[in-house]
Amino acid sequence: MKTKIKSLLNELLCFKSEEIQSFLKRLEFMPMHAQKKLLTLLEKAKKQQDELIKNAIKKDPKFYKNLENFLDKATKEIKSDYETKEHKNADKILDEL
Repeated sequence: MKTKIKSLLNELLCFKSEEIQSFLKRLEFMPMHAQKKLLTLLEKAKKQQDELIKNAIKKDPKFYKNLENFLDKATKEIKSDYETKEHKNADKILDEL
């Protein structure tokens, strides 16, 4: 069940990575009945998201490509920011030596 929850959290476009990590940290302490409710909620949200995307594509055939480009750009920016931060941290450690 936890694997399915993790998968759905990653598939839903409405959550930032920090929010996903926060959910995952709390997931370990959730009772089984709460995990079941969360799973049901996430499955409904995924179905609604898929329907919204299908409808958007029907209205604008370029929507999916635009969404894909947006997500690719956002991913590259996040990766670049992370790499820059890690590089600065590494430089700081080396300077201290």
